[in-house]
Amino acid sequence: MDLDSVSPPPRHRSIWYWFALFFIVGPIRIITPLAWLHIAYTLASHHSPHHFPPLYHHYSHHHHHHHHHNTETSIEHQGIMSFGVHLVLLAISVMEVSFFIWYMHSARQVQISAPASIADRRALMQTFKRCLSVGLDEEDQQLLFKSPESSPPLTSSSSSSSSVFSSRKPLLSSHHSHNGKPNHNSTYSSSSSSSSPTSPTSFFPKPYMLDYNSPSAKEFRDQLRLWFFNAPLSQIKRDNMMEWLAWSFHSQYLEDIPMSSDDYALLEDLCDMFERRMGMRIPEGRTEGLKSLRVALDRVRISSRPLLLYLLFGGLNKLTEWRLSFAGFKHVTVGSCSYLVRCSDEWSFDSQSSSSSSSLPSSPLPLLFLYGLGIGVSQYFDFFNKCISYLPSNQPIVILLQPHVSMDVFHHAHTHPPSETCIVASLYELMVRYDFHRSGMTVLSHSNGTIIHGWLLRKYPDIIKRSCLVDPVCFRLWEADVCYNFIYRSPRTLLELFMSYFVAQELGIAKYLTRAFVWSRCIAFMHEIPNATDPKKTLIFLAGRDAVLNPHRVREYARSFGLSGKSVRFADKLAHGQALVKGFETTTEIIKWIG
Repeated sequence: MDLDSVSPPPRHRSIWYWFALFFIVGPIRIITPLAWLHIAYTLASHHSPHHFPPLYHHYSHHHHHHHHHNTETSIEHQGIMSFGVHLVLLAISVMEVSFFIWYMHSARQVQISAPASIADRRALMQTFKRCLSVGLDEEDQQLLFKSPESSPPLTSSSSSSSSVFSSRKPLLSSHHSHNGKPNHNSTYSSSSSSSSPTSPTSFFPKPYMLDYNSPSAKEFRDQLRLWFFNAPLSQIKRDNMMEWLAWSFHSQYLEDIPMSSDDYALLEDLCDMFERRMGMRIPEGRTEGLKSLRVALDRVRISSRPLLLYLLFGGLNKLTEWRLSFAGFKHVTVGSCSYLVRCSDEWSFDSQSSSSSSSLPSSPLPLLFLYGLGIGVSQYFDFFNKCISYLPSNQPIVILLQPHVSMDVFHHAHTHPPSETCIVASLYELMVRYDFHRSGMTVLSHSNGTIIHGWLLRKYPDIIKRSCLVDPVCFRLWEADVCYNFIYRSPRTLLELFMSYFVAQELGIAKYLTRAFVWSRCIAFMHEIPNATDPKKTLIFLAGRDAVLNPHRVREYARSFGLSGKSVRFADKLAHGQALVKGFETTTEIIKWIG
């Protein structure tokens, strides 16, 4: 059996999915239609006072029934109450309908908004190189990814690169049959790469291709299929691959890139790189109707929700912030970002103990918490309470507030998320303000927060002394698991339904993931973590039943860099997010590690 054509077995919806759909999600979604119906009913009955009989009859017959004083008093109270309830429901309905109209308009604006641009082509090429090298032994990496002596031009503005690309010849396929099947006994022809030493292909200058039957090539092909909705490999033709690469590298449609341009030639070189890594020639042509995951170009999946739901979550977040203020947290704004900061006057930077990189300072390191997608700080309230109770009272704690991933629909940043540059600059400015840049920090991140964690590790590795990553979606983002599971997959379980409706398809979060999220910039690599193999300075928590990322592959990736079981904790029975939920032992373990 050809494993490259095997599709995963169909998944059936669980009984808990149907329960949640009919008794939780269904009632919430029906609020807005009921609001429309109530307004329509009110308009239709505007000239029919008999629709409000208690109130109407009281005012029309009050002077004709003085002898029924007690009865009239009862009717009067009933009428006023009935009319009052009607006015309240009408006001709520008008607000809900108005909010729905605004929500749909905002959703339309998200659909037509331009995706985030990818400016640094050189850095992106290096990222591609690192992604493709994962899983290869040292010899294959040397053969496939030997660095060139000169740096290639990666922008279309260079006139010299145009001459390079214009003379490029297509990859020869003498070692393959006419239908794209590999000839396992042949090697890559030396004439199959005719680019000059200054072209992007110089990143992969050797005429070398992995063996088709090698485990790393098989694994890579299998993972690649998920970007094409697990289509059989034989259906993924070269033009289909070029379409997907046009999104991943240029955030553009392939048809918008002129075939004579440097950008198009660069895509051809990238396609050649993938062929070498896959151990096979990608068949020429196109499979019509074959879809791929192109997040920034595909239609954004947004589901409406009532205003009442936003008011509820917003109220919970404000209540959480108010309760945290009694524990010493203050609201601080730095640049384009806001924070909750607890920094006691008793805390001071110990320069002598911090000067040694081999030991931790005697004073507790400041803690930076980066939360994930959801409803904001309120979903971590129990965890914060436990931190306040267990951690030293003089240990500074910083919580980055993220309105764009917290359903804070009334905040400007809800649909205008800050960029990587803005967030990192704001965090550094805050560190300088409180002298944390000298002491160093412990960073605890969860889910989407691990992406910001990765940015900090890349930019300020000397400041981040200790790292704890819980449910880290930042690793192996070159594989489609996170993208497919969170954005594209049709829910089949209760947890998947909740993640899809309440989180992934929420207006602000959907905008952030599809139009402001540069996937290549959000990838973190294990080698970027300082002291990754030291369990006192690096801790990764994985949930065995994670429905977003593939915990087994992340654990395998961490182990390949020498991280032991003390640094990578694997909780078989937990789902995504449960490591920080009250009642699980992992919460206590994480807090003890922080302290």
